[in-house]
Amino acid sequence: MYGQHLEANLQALHAKLHRMSYRPQPVRRVEIPKDDGSMRPLGISCTEDKIVQELTRPDIEQVLREKKPFILRGMLAGIKKLQGRMVQWNRCALSVSITWA
Repeated sequence: MYGQHLEANLQALHAKLHRMSYRPQPVRRVEIPKDDGSMRPLGISCTEDKIVQELTRPDIEQVLREKKPFILRGMLAGIKKLQGRMVQWNRCALSVSITWA
C-alpha cells in the first residue's frame, strides 16, 4: 500500500507535480448496500489523488469564495480564473524545495 513506502511515494508524487506530469487515476466505483436493500454507488479515489486534492483545496475554495455572488452568471470566467490559480499553485509548488529526512 501507499503507506508502506511513504517516503518514496511522496518523493515520486512531488517529482510528478514538479514535472507537471501528474494525472489523477480513475475513481474506483463500488456499490454498497443501503438499509432498504438497494445499492448505492460509491467512488473511491486513490491515496495520491486525495493528497493532491487536499493540497489544492484552499486555492479552489478561495476562488469559489470570491466568485460566489457571480457563480451563475460568470461560471466560465470563474473556471478560467481557477485554471490560472492552478498554474500559479503548480509554479509555487515547483519553487518549494523539500528536504526529505
